[in-house]
Amino acid sequence: MNYYPTRARSTCRFFKSAICNLQSAILTVVLLTSFFADAQPSPFLIPFQGRLTNPQGVPYTNNQYTVIFNLYDQPVGGTVLWSETHQKVGIINGMVNVFLGSINPALSNVDFSLTRHLGITIDADGNPNTPDPEMVPRQMIIPAFWAKNSEKLAGYDWTQIFKVNSPVGQIPGGKIQNQGIDTGQIANGAVGTAQIASNAVTAAQIAPGTITSNNFAPGQINSTLLAQGAVGTSNLMDGSVTLPKLAARTLQTNVASVGGVAISGSSGNFEAYASTVVANLTVTLSTIGRPVFVGLIGDGSTGGSYIGVYTSANTPPSAQFGITRGNTTICAYNLTGPASTVTAENDQVYIPGSALHMIDLPPGAGTYTYQVVVVPAASSTETMIQYCQLVAFEL
Repeated sequence: MNYYPTRARSTCRFFKSAICNLQSAILTVVLLTSFFADAQPSPFLIPFQGRLTNPQGVPYTNNQYTVIFNLYDQPVGGTVLWSETHQKVGIINGMVNVFLGSINPALSNVDFSLTRHLGITIDADGNPNTPDPEMVPRQMIIPAFWAKNSEKLAGYDWTQIFKVNSPVGQIPGGKIQNQGIDTGQIANGAVGTAQIASNAVTAAQIAPGTITSNNFAPGQINSTLLAQGAVGTSNLMDGSVTLPKLAARTLQTNVASVGGVAISGSSGNFEAYASTVVANLTVTLSTIGRPVFVGLIGDGSTGGSYIGVYTSANTPPSAQFGITRGNTTICAYNLTGPASTVTAENDQVYIPGSALHMIDLPPGAGTYTYQVVVVPAASSTETMIQYCQLVAFEL
């Protein structure tokens, strides 16, 4: 930017002739300001060029002078914002060249977005103790509009968009409008699981059909990553679930996980003359509320498995065999034999143990205990359960 001051005039009777000649000379000033956006910081300098002539327009001959520069906030008076003194400035054919800021780097602290005024004083006699007047008028430095505009991209002020007012910082989420970034603006692989906060993506944010099995590596999703009830039959393609993809049933007496098989120990050679819970024939099963199969099976003994009743009196042998869920009897089987024709003869009747079974309908999801109980009809009747096990599993 070029600045051309008017001719500075004064009366010689107030000052020494050398000062008068300088003060009344025509001073042509060229101020060039350059602002560089570089990765490395550059010094803040303003090239200054002036031409000194006498009142007749003749350039000063080669010599050296001390030149003082002051920046003010006003054209007259005001506050000195910055000052710098250049010693032994060479004058060649009236031309003088210096870099403002090369001596006092505090020039970078001056706000040039406002108009500033440059005052120039020449120590013509080289004596610092002699007062020297400042040339008038001061040279006006107006804001460098194009350099100022470079702070604003395309003429818009973006400083509040960037964090800490820096384009190299992170853009806060509040500065990005909804759907402001689409997949075309995100490079492949740019967003990984580390960039997504826990629970940040919900089902409502995923379009239908966006994620398919091709998007998951084998074994990437297991049961711990699925919420209860998140996957229903409508989410499964016909034939997509086969038996090899289903986990084996858990086989224990007390099954805490849904889908297992509860199986008791063997009853062995059990006999009783009173109402009682059959030793070992007790299981606990967790369900989601579907029907449960429960019943007796053989334990594999070579002698076979059966239930039976025996009486030594001349009465029909009779007893009830039942299965309970908690305090509720869900299955009852009455086993009765014919009366003996011989008074002292032992009378007994047997049936396979597998005859005692049923489909239970529990009241809902929960954990249930199943047991086998026997109730003889009379004190002379003996109940027997031989080599059986109790089994329960949800269908």
